[in-house]
Amino acid sequence: MRTKVLLCVLVAAALFEKPGVGAQTSSLDPQTCLVEESRQISNEYDWRWRAYQDLGCLMSKLEQAMNGPANIGKAHVTLPRAEVQELLKLAWGARDATQRIGR
Repeated sequence: MRTKVLLCVLVAAALFEKPGVGAQTSSLDPQTCLVEESRQISNEYDWRWRAYQDLGCLMSKLEQAMNGPANIGKAHVTLPRAEVQELLKLAWGARDATQRIGR
């Protein structure tokens, strides 16, 4: 069963990957990161998926901030406190998920 779940996750990731996108570009739409998912996870593969999603959202939001009209070409990026708190929440979520993998 676990092998089937892992295979499905890998196939889904391959299908949803944007062609021509390099390692420096996240493929997650920041709008999909707004959905608050339940943290009631019971197996390693779900925790891996949670970590992947949280890190992908974090990267997307950072890219969006860096490429925003107010920040293009600047050496410093300015973010409101609420956005920084949201980024920290994603980072902590990913950290929590990675610590639970393999337990």
